[in-house]
Amino acid sequence: MNGLFAKNKMMNNRKIICALVLFWLATITSGGTCMAAEKGHAEKNAALGADTLDALRYIREEVRLARDLYGALSDIWGLDVFGNTAKSKQSFMNAVSFLLKPYGFDDPTDDTGKFVDSDLQELYSYLIDQGKVSRNNAIDVTILIEQTVIADLNDVFLQTNEKDVHKVLTLLMEGSENHLHEISRYLVMY
Repeated sequence: MNGLFAKNKMMNNRKIICALVLFWLATITSGGTCMAAEKGHAEKNAALGADTLDALRYIREEVRLARDLYGALSDIWGLDVFGNTAKSKQSFMNAVSFLLKPYGFDDPTDDTGKFVDSDLQELYSYLIDQGKVSRNNAIDVTILIEQTVIADLNDVFLQTNEKDVHKVLTLLMEGSENHLHEISRYLVMY
């Protein structure tokens, strides 16, 4: 009974986070898109700064790495937490892509397990290799990627004052902290 309650709580938390992200996206779409069109892409780019835009592009790729990692490990080990978290990471990617789109940035390739950034490609390959060894290793590498994503989201949060970016990053950090908590529970089980 305890496991069923915890699984329902996790699903409810995930639904709340997804609903908040979607609500926020709907809210800024109504006013934010018009404002972006009035100000123009160049002015918006200048407002965020090249460093923040590059960091957001990296975050999107890093979250995609997490999504692909969870999906692959779900296929290998059959743990629901991996499959559910992969779906959640897709909504995270969508939120970051939504922030980037008004600035004229298209999403890079979406080929599973293939990344433009060579460091991310190397990290993905390493994490997959380690995650294949055992369920405990799979749990360990997903904990590592959640900790990395949280740290990187926090770094980007601190480097910008853009309210829209702060809202999205806050939701993503909270979601990743929930993922970290849920996955950490599996260490006790296995």
